[in-house]
Amino acid sequence: SVSADIVSQTITASVTETVILPCHITAKGELPTVEWSKEGLEKNNITLLYRDGCETFGMKNPSFHYRTNLLLNKLKDGDISQIIYNPRVSDGGKYYCRTLRGRQWQVHAIIILKVGATSKPELTVVPSTDGGGLTLECKAECWFPEPDITFHDDERNEIPAGKPTRGPNSRECFTVTRRAVVQTKINRVTCKVHDRELNQTKNTEIYIPDDWMRSCSNMAIITGIVTSFVTALIICGLVFLRDKKYCGRGQHSRNGNMKEAAEKKEKIERNQYGYSGTSQEEQSTDDSLISPDGTGLTPQTPSYNVATGQDTSTMKTSEMTVVRRNKTLSSLSNNRPKSMPASPSSLFSSNTINSRANSNESSETLLKEQENHNN
Repeated sequence: SVSADIVSQTITASVTETVILPCHITAKGELPTVEWSKEGLEKNNITLLYRDGCETFGMKNPSFHYRTNLLLNKLKDGDISQIIYNPRVSDGGKYYCRTLRGRQWQVHAIIILKVGATSKPELTVVPSTDGGGLTLECKAECWFPEPDITFHDDERNEIPAGKPTRGPNSRECFTVTRRAVVQTKINRVTCKVHDRELNQTKNTEIYIPDDWMRSCSNMAIITGIVTSFVTALIICGLVFLRDKKYCGRGQHSRNGNMKEAAEKKEKIERNQYGYSGTSQEEQSTDDSLISPDGTGLTPQTPSYNVATGQDTSTMKTSEMTVVRRNKTLSSLSNNRPKSMPASPSSLFSSNTINSRANSNESSETLLKEQENHNN
């Protein structure tokens, strides 16, 4: 049963403090059974049960174990208020204080508990992202319910600020951050964090020296210069790499053209040798058979045929000389322009003719001697 004169009472508490839920009865003889319960708890809604001079834990909700108690030294006066240690945001709700006398339960108090989370705000100076002024950041960590953050100058005028941002949500509290940019000279800024539901307010201040504002402006200028310089270096580097790449392609192309020209020249020379009818190998062989003065044969290594008993080195040399000289004359005759006379005297000097005549005679003499020897 609930007494008609009982009116619910609202109590506000913070997670950082111990809270007492008040409840009183008329002290008459032996202390009855005292029970505290909370509306909406799962499984068991009992937060404290005291009977027969001691607390009973068997029916107590596990979330309130070792966190609730009575004012034991005031029980004789009829004070059966409940103490909650280390209150949580989840402890907020409606509580009932009642007693049991005989077989009748009687409600003596209805308490509405509101548990809020508050902390001292943090006001700091952070690097500016707007290119000028001084950026201040106010952080309200672990507040419940979610608070409002405002900035104020020396004259308590509100400073325009950005949109607040909320940190990762949790079951118990919120973390809110807000920033403001100070463009004019202000010596003191106050950050005000206010919880409208619980009507709780926390303030923090920061002092801004005059040098900070000047250094902030200089820093903005320096930052702009450094950014421009770095951008210019990057652009120059890209241009250098591009030109180097094109230069490398041009050099490769020139090398390829030179190589192609050399191959073409070599092919032309090879064709010229083929047209004259005399290869380099033949020319070198002929030169090895003719003496430096052009009048005779160079010494050859003698060779002897065992089967016939003939010296074949002289024969081969003579025959090769005659054949190759005939080839040379034929080649010159074929290559002679049509306008030139066919007379050998127009192509060779008298000395050259005499030398070749002597050479032919010596060759015939050698052949005759060889025949006589064979006979």
